[in-house]
Amino acid sequence: MDSEQDEFAELNDDDEKARRILSLALEFMNTGQAISSTRIAQDIYPGLSPDSFRKAFARDRKNLCDFGFVLESKRGPGEEACWSADIERSFAQGADLDVKDALVMDIACQPILGDPEFPLRDELRFALAKIDTAFGDIAYPAGPRVLRDDRILSVLRSCAHVCHAAHMTYTDAAGKQSERVVAPYGFYGMRGSLYMVAPLVSGGSVVDGSVRVYNVSRVDAASEEPKTRFSVPQDFSADDYRRLPFQFGPTTCVATFEAPASSIQEVEGLSFGRGRCVTDGNAVVWTVDVSDVGDAASWAIASGVRPTAPRELVDEWRTRLEKVNAYVR
Repeated sequence: MDSEQDEFAELNDDDEKARRILSLALEFMNTGQAISSTRIAQDIYPGLSPDSFRKAFARDRKNLCDFGFVLESKRGPGEEACWSADIERSFAQGADLDVKDALVMDIACQPILGDPEFPLRDELRFALAKIDTAFGDIAYPAGPRVLRDDRILSVLRSCAHVCHAAHMTYTDAAGKQSERVVAPYGFYGMRGSLYMVAPLVSGGSVVDGSVRVYNVSRVDAASEEPKTRFSVPQDFSADDYRRLPFQFGPTTCVATFEAPASSIQEVEGLSFGRGRCVTDGNAVVWTVDVSDVGDAASWAIASGVRPTAPRELVDEWRTRLEKVNAYVR
């Protein structure tokens, strides 16, 4: 144990520099709010004199800039500098594809996605999921707004962290806006969208049986309710509430998809535990609830699985494939 402590104690200047730069990057990536120079000095540069802090911070900002992470300062009259990450210059901005372009890209990649000898299948599938946001939640694309309206996300995350209720204005899928108080239990992301799992709060207490999933991009305003506290159940997991892109809204049908039996592990991974997978001869058969047939058809094309029922889903899948083929020609 003593030798381990000695090893960690012997940090050289480069180690300390790397620690500071990494700490700075994490500090600004994990908050959407501006951070004052005083707080940065306390959190990242404890023990340094004001002059030494300014010099070290300037050097570290330059190093971050060289890595493509740009910090900018804002200062009002008589106020100290506050720093934040320049989103436009520091983070890759999304580029929306229309439905046809997205499906063309998905289909073009299918041969190597299905090639067991291609070592980066999982990475490619993840990359396609990140850039293909043409289906699932079309009316309210979450990517750009979540990045830019980071104050709302910051409030919701803070409420979840300290277990304070959040008062929010929310617009549902039908375009109806309402005010509600919720207890943010947790978050999960899917297809470029961020979702919050939360029950309603009424009279200072969590309402039994009211847990639901909210699309963070539809939250128009949010504020903390510090006087209303809550406790997250010990057995809670946001993954238990994870839905697939075609499962938002009331269930309209039960669909069946097929893929080669050799792909069962991939299908199980794509399903996030939803539905039921069984092996039938040379095929894996997956049965799952569907809310939107069009989204399910696009998801099937993107994921490399074939719908076999119901007929309306199969027809929609074929129609979209035919449109892509005509578009390519």
